[in-house]
Amino acid sequence: MQATMKDPTLLAVIDAVRTCNWFEPSKQFDINQNAYKALERVKEELTICSCLSVLLRGRRIIVPEVLQQTVIDFAHEGHQGITKTKLLLREVWFPGINDAVEKEVKSCLACQVTTPETKCEPLNMSPLPEGPWQQINADFKELSGGGYLLVLYDDFSRYPIEEVIPSVSAPVFIPRLHKVFAEFGVPAKVRTDNGPPFNGREFQSFAKNMGFDHRKITPNDHVPTDKLNDSCARATPHSSTGKPPATVLFNRPVRVKIPDIPSSEEDPASIPHRDMLAKEKMKNNADWKAYVKPSNLMTGDKVLVRRDPSELIPEHLIILNPTSSLTARCERCRMESTNEIASSSGELLKSVTMSDLASSMVSLLRGAGILSNITEIAEKTRVQGENQLADKLEMVKETNNKLETSEKEIQEDNKEIEKMLLKVEEMKENVKKKTEEREQLFLKRKRLNDECNALQKKLHCCDSLLKVVPKVNEGDETL
Repeated sequence: MQATMKDPTLLAVIDAVRTCNWFEPSKQFDINQNAYKALERVKEELTICSCLSVLLRGRRIIVPEVLQQTVIDFAHEGHQGITKTKLLLREVWFPGINDAVEKEVKSCLACQVTTPETKCEPLNMSPLPEGPWQQINADFKELSGGGYLLVLYDDFSRYPIEEVIPSVSAPVFIPRLHKVFAEFGVPAKVRTDNGPPFNGREFQSFAKNMGFDHRKITPNDHVPTDKLNDSCARATPHSSTGKPPATVLFNRPVRVKIPDIPSSEEDPASIPHRDMLAKEKMKNNADWKAYVKPSNLMTGDKVLVRRDPSELIPEHLIILNPTSSLTARCERCRMESTNEIASSSGELLKSVTMSDLASSMVSLLRGAGILSNITEIAEKTRVQGENQLADKLEMVKETNNKLETSEKEIQEDNKEIEKMLLKVEEMKENVKKKTEEREQLFLKRKRLNDECNALQKKLHCCDSLLKVVPKVNEGDETL
């Protein structure tokens, strides 16, 4: 009630409801024009509760602007989600309440951590390489009879190569890959997942020596390893390019058992066009089935990364490059390294060196037109860093003092506990003595009871004798 009387917008609306004149109050300069117009649109539903001096929309109380966030916080204390939070607020109303509730719930850190993964982003199709064997994919598939199937797949021609290997260790895998490169040439880029042996030092050294770029991508069946047959798969026209993979790779038709008639040569430029159409169709189908939601992440936004369930503490990342494979920086270790993550799955893929970060920042500053002020920006950043460091050191000092005080209190409490333990031991000894005394008293009582019973028997015998003796005396006299 007091907040309503202090809200100039609600006072103007109350005046308009009473006078049925919505034009004059709207001229006031201290009111929220957007809120006033929103209330004017529902003026037929507005009433004034005279007993409480509040404004109502139907049976719902209209909340003043200063209390709107507080009311939403109260309703969202249980972190029940958007729908249930709105249900809790069904007795109150204010303009834009639904948008405010959705914004509050979506920005709640606790809800973000505990809520399952959001909808997938639209499928981002990788561009077709410039030519055959420029970019290949590599992956393993475990065989049922033991061993593994190494599958290499050319992105341009869709040409598959298979090698059976006993294990996926680097000493076994790298020589087989070297053999393939010796036969077909070294590609410019090799894409793999982030599993072994691709994440090991041996493979990184092999990539550096051979001169190809190793790109780690999210594991999502990027290599079609199922049901591949060497001769059939290489000689069958692919649905994307319309040509057999072997024909595209070697630029000549491959002869198989089935007879055919040589056809006229087709323009190689049609392959990228067909690939683009096939990928567009694939993207539309995948986006429609997955109910995708486009990402609105921008540079500088904070995001959460889904981690192992055993790690309960969420970790913020700051977006540096909002592309299909997001480049984000760890807020906790911002001066050490950055991490490249896949936006759809939130899995950590690889670390980026400080030189890459510097190049990215320089490009960003050049694009914003402020590269000339880099010294001034750096100086301001340094000053801010020093101030923050000083604040942190002061907080550390205060924390140390609190720790010392806490340790002293703990020592005193330990002493008290020791005294209490000694007292408990004494009490145990007393209880033990009392128990022994009680057992002795039980024995003494039993002995006394036995003696009493014996005395009662003697008394009973005496009484019987006393009764018999007079009769005997009387008999003697008769005789």
